[in-house]
This record gives sequence, C-alpha cells and structure tokens, in this order.
Amino acid sequence: MKIYHLFYITSLLINTACLEDRSFEIPFLKQQGLLIPDDQIVTIPALKMAWEQESNQELYPFLRLTQGYEDKFLEGYVISDDQQGNYYKAFFIQDDPESPQAGIKVLLDQTDISQRYDVGRRVLIQLSGLTVGLSSGVFALGLEDGGALSPVPTTHNGGVVQRDTLVSPISARTLNMENLGPQHTNMWIELSHTQFHRFQSLSLPPMTFAADAMDQYDGERWLEQCASGQYLVLKTSTYADFNTAVLPSDDFTIYGILQYDYFGEYFVLVINGPDDIVMGNSGRCDPLVLDCGPAPGLHPIVWGESFNQRENLSALMDSGWWAPDTNSEALLWSIGSYGGNKYLQITAEASDIALHESWLISPPLSKSVLGEILSIECDIQANFQRGIPLSFWITEQDPQDYSIDVQWDLLNYFIPNGPSDGFGDFKTMGPIDISCKTGETFYLGLRYKQRSVFDTTRYHIDNLRIRSP
Repeated sequence: MKIYHLFYITSLLINTACLEDRSFEIPFLKQQGLLIPDDQIVTIPALKMAWEQESNQELYPFLRLTQGYEDKFLEGYVISDDQQGNYYKAFFIQDDPESPQAGIKVLLDQTDISQRYDVGRRVLIQLSGLTVGLSSGVFALGLEDGGALSPVPTTHNGGVVQRDTLVSPISARTLNMENLGPQHTNMWIELSHTQFHRFQSLSLPPMTFAADAMDQYDGERWLEQCASGQYLVLKTSTYADFNTAVLPSDDFTIYGILQYDYFGEYFVLVINGPDDIVMGNSGRCDPLVLDCGPAPGLHPIVWGESFNQRENLSALMDSGWWAPDTNSEALLWSIGSYGGNKYLQITAEASDIALHESWLISPPLSKSVLGEILSIECDIQANFQRGIPLSFWITEQDPQDYSIDVQWDLLNYFIPNGPSDGFGDFKTMGPIDISCKTGETFYLGLRYKQRSVFDTTRYHIDNLRIRSP
C-alpha cells in the first residue's frame, strides 16, 4: 500500500510539472508580405511629382524610368475589378488603402487582371524600362509607343507586377461633386445622396447603363448630387456584363474611380459593377414642376413657330421674341439649317465665360385667342451631349417688367437624350398640359444654363407648337 501511494504521488507531481511546462502564450501571427527594402520602394505621390518636375508637359509629356530606377518598385493597392467587363487591359492602384494621396492607372497587356490582382491586394511594380505619362487624361504607367502609352506585355522583364500576400480593405474617400478636382483622379471615392437625371432614369422606357441605340463604345449617364445639384458622368463600357441593366430610379450612394473621358476632357466616374451602387431611402430630389396632369388628346395646332420664315435671330426677335440680358454679352442662340429645314440652335461651345446662362422668351400668348385647354410640344435634337443645360419654363407675368420679380414655373417634360460624339435625331417633346395656368396671358421661356464648363450640349429646337380643342 505504501508503494502504491508513493507511486501515485510521484505520478501526480510529474503530470503537474508537465502541465506547467505546456503553459505558453500564443504568438500573434502577422502577414509579412513581400520583403523589399524600403529604399527600393517608390510611392505613387513621389513618382507623380518626379513626372511633373522632369517631363515637358507640352513637348514630351512622358518620363522614361531608366537611370535611377533599375531596382525600384512602385507600391500600391488595387482598387479596380475587371470581372464584370468594365475595364480592359488596365487596372488602378492607389498609394494607401484608407487615406490615399494619389493613384495611378497601370496599362497591362492582359485580361481578367482581377483574378490575380484583386481589390485590396498590395502589388509592387518593377519600374525599370517603363514610362509614366497621361492616358485618357489620367496619370498612368505603361510603355511609350509613338507618343502615347501602350499596355506592358506580361513577359516584359520577366513580369513587372509582383503580387503580395497582403490584402487590405479599401476605404472610399467621401467627396462632393462640386469639390472634385484632378487630384482625386485614380482614387476610390464615394458620392452620397446621388441619383440619375430624371430624363434618363424616369423616361419611358428608362435608359440602360450602356445598351441604348446611341451607345457605341461607352454609355454615358448623368449623375446628379442632391446637395449641390452638380452633374457627373457615369461611364460604362458597352462590353460590361451589366450594360443592359436599367438605371435605378431612386437615390443611392455610389462608389467608383474618378477618371476622365476617352479624350481627357471632362470627369467621369467608373464603377466595378452594380454592387457599387447602394440604394438609399431619402427619395429623389428633382425640381418642382408645373404638373397640370396628363395632356389632352391630339388637338389642332392653334399657335406655332417653325423658324422656317426666320432668316436669322434678328428676324425672330422682330417677330416678338426677346433675349434678356444675362451673365454674358454673347448671344448664343441662332437660326440653323440643314437640308432646307430651319431650326433654333443653342450651344455654349463659343461662350465667353465659364458658366453661361441665356434666356429666349416668346411673345405674349393669350388664352382668349388660343383657348382654355392648352398643351405644348416641340421637336428637339440633342447633339454632342455634354450635360443637360436646356430647360423650358412658363410665366403669367411680363418678363420685361423690371419692377417685379418674375416667377417662372418649370414645365413637366422630358428632353430626349443624344449621343456624346455626334448628332442625334429629332424627337418630339410633349405634349405638356399647361391648362392649369389660369391667367389670360402667358410667356414661354427657354433657358440654357451651364452647371459646369463641360455643359456644352448642342440643341436644335424645331416646330414649337400649342394645341387646343
């Protein structure tokens, strides 16, 4: 019995000692990533600064990365995703996943790039032999070829892009449209309380992202932010998987990469896919319009202006039309013609100021002459569409009476959309019921007002007419 007790006690002490030996802290495991010395890493802001300082922006807007870049690597985090076909042989990286200062477009002769370089992935790009410059207006990395940047072959220098094991969540930079600038291009941004313009998302049928008849290579749709009323183009490739999806009609928050259009002229936003549009619940923020209900049937024309009898704008003014003074001395309205047909024409391409505003107001129109039940129509051709600066108004006050503050009502209409790179087709706008205006005399007003310097859409307006039973 004593031997047994001694053996039991000895075993207990040994087991206790073993348990004490197993007591240890679990080490914190951290991804190390690619181990490249800090002095071999170049940041995107540093590379952009070197390009700005060393390149001749007018004569040769490129910087060839040769001497001094033999062992240098560009560091960045992927923010683009080409899985849904909205990017082709290019991907975008920014210098930090949370607080970026700069981004860059990387031209790579490869498709399905995101299968290897997914969003949030840290990448290191061997810079030796490459060139930085502009591609469609944004800072880009590629190979200089005949005065332009071209994609880098995947076999160049044995492969220039190194895929890290580090993946970080990408935080969008929250911005407002009125504050967007070149410094925000190539970065992942967020725009809240945004909607598609009512002429595109509430039309019948509503427009798609990039599958309408006027869409050739890209679809351009007009975003507007409720807080500022500013516009921004959403650009979608006609090859994107979601090109046939219908534009959402309500408000949303949208995430994407700020870029320029193909020619580098105006800002566009590009999304990775439909999931980058997160629907909200604040409702639309469209302007108030004069809503007299559905227009009456197709009745006889009781007043009209076809412009065919007007030799020029002066002749139109002599017939009672009037153009009040606005913020520009240039009167951009004119009488255009094509194929023997004349029409009213307006565009801000020749404007002498940044944000042009111009009105053209009809002669006084009398209900006692025209009738009590009235509707308005006209034919509109939208060309080289850059924004939607044209609007139609009505008032019962004399616009030439400077002793009063004339109150205008916005008519309830849908202006047809047109292509961004050519001439559209004439389409009828209306009929628009105006019977709920009770005054004896009224005036029609056409306003062309730019919200940005890129609002230069050219409109042809023809066959303005009023119908009544």
